[in-house]
Amino acid sequence: MYRYRVPSRPQMKELNPCNSKDYRGFLITVEPLLRINIFLRFEKKIQKMKNSILVIIAALLFSCNSQNETNNTSTNADQKFLSNCITVQEYLNDFINESIDYKKYFNDTCKIRGTSFNSEGPMSVDDRISRHKEMWAKYDFAISDSINFLPGVNAETKEIDGSVRFYFDWTINNTENGKSITIPLYMSFDFDNDGKINFYQFFGDISAAISSLE
Repeated sequence: MYRYRVPSRPQMKELNPCNSKDYRGFLITVEPLLRINIFLRFEKKIQKMKNSILVIIAALLFSCNSQNETNNTSTNADQKFLSNCITVQEYLNDFINESIDYKKYFNDTCKIRGTSFNSEGPMSVDDRISRHKEMWAKYDFAISDSINFLPGVNAETKEIDGSVRFYFDWTINNTENGKSITIPLYMSFDFDNDGKINFYQFFGDISAAISSLE
């Protein structure tokens, strides 16, 4: 009877590292894999470096843009403040000269608040015009030769908003009896977007000063 023989498994040749032929064969088989692995690792490092560089560049660009915006805002605020200082100085000069173009300086809704005795609160520009006429009929005025104007800030943001504040000496002369007095005053002027005064305040003991001249 015929007997079927199960073929024996081919025996795997054991690599001998001491055998130069086996070693070269091993290198030929493994070296491409090593190169691929090294290449992939290098690619990952390169990608990480690229990502890091992009993040740094984005941060620098954002920082530069923010700085430019801040500088532009600061420059605009400074220019607005300087322009408003000129307006205030011209208004004071016109007051001393007893000739004011109120439409030039004040907007239609401007409110004026002072510390006069028995003051009924903020007055309108028309009220101020009437008050000026009464004062000019009896008194002459002079102000400090030089005034150090100070920038005001927005009450909520605390940022410079173009408003003008200052301290100065105000001299009042009674033209009827020749008496005069000089008192320190504080004034502040707020402006609208068109550069006109929309809120004007003055603080000082004006009522007592005028009373002392009678």
